[in-house]
Amino acid sequence: MFLLTTTVSAQDLLSPVPHATHTTTLDNINLGDTNKIFRSQSGYLWIGTSEGLIRFDGYSAKRYKNNSKDDTSLSHNAVFDILEDKQHNLWIATYGGGLNKFTPQTGQFETMDLRLKETDDQVLELHFLSIDKQNQLWIGSTSGLLRFDITSKKAVALPPALAQIPKASINGALIDSQNNLWIGSFAYGVYYYQRKANNAGKLHHFIHDETSSTSISNNNIRTITTDENGDIWLGTTQGLNKYNPTLKTFERFVPSNQKDINDSGFQDDIIAIQTDHNGHLWIGTIGGGTMMF
Repeated sequence: MFLLTTTVSAQDLLSPVPHATHTTTLDNINLGDTNKIFRSQSGYLWIGTSEGLIRFDGYSAKRYKNNSKDDTSLSHNAVFDILEDKQHNLWIATYGGGLNKFTPQTGQFETMDLRLKETDDQVLELHFLSIDKQNQLWIGSTSGLLRFDITSKKAVALPPALAQIPKASINGALIDSQNNLWIGSFAYGVYYYQRKANNAGKLHHFIHDETSSTSISNNNIRTITTDENGDIWLGTTQGLNKYNPTLKTFERFVPSNQKDINDSGFQDDIIAIQTDHNGHLWIGTIGGGTMMF
């Protein structure tokens, strides 16, 4: 099966028709490389960039950057992910400065200690954040999967089953509608953790199998997301994959031959996936821009 892309007008998707413009600045602030766009409950738009965290209220923008002389500033300017907790604090994953908590009322950042014990090395290069019903953060990093309790502000040991996961780069961590955990690694495929009481969950591991057309298309997982139906989608370095929970298999959406690639313009290195209110899947690729499926 291959991915079919079509030319879709803005009017087909949104009304009224938006006017799209390319911009490198916002309120005279240089955006740099944009890694994350997040809307908080207060209505602010938060943009994680290579040059700090930007808050935009629709009229004016403010940038938060690292200040080496201020330990309440952002710990590193490369912001990769942003989440909001029930108390409306923001949790910031940086690539180089670890985990930050931002308190909007004070405008101050607090750098979290992600070590289980003092002799451990600090984990500073973070990719993704996901929060569960127990108020715990699951963190994807270059050093593997981490767990952090935001109430106690302490690192928490992984359940025994998850300790089996290699200390490799974790590019995605998703809590699904059943509060189970999906973990996307780079080189080791995807892991699915069915949670049970007392950390007695069961770990499933899905990898690419050259002899099977229903395995994941590649072991390099770049992103994981879920749609409004609860379906799980994986973006890999070789195409888009959808999980079938009944059969525990994957449906692949990749070009079947070079002609399909040429006709569709499809690029199969997928780095971002997002659904819209019409049920369309928006796919961000490396080298091929954005496509709608």
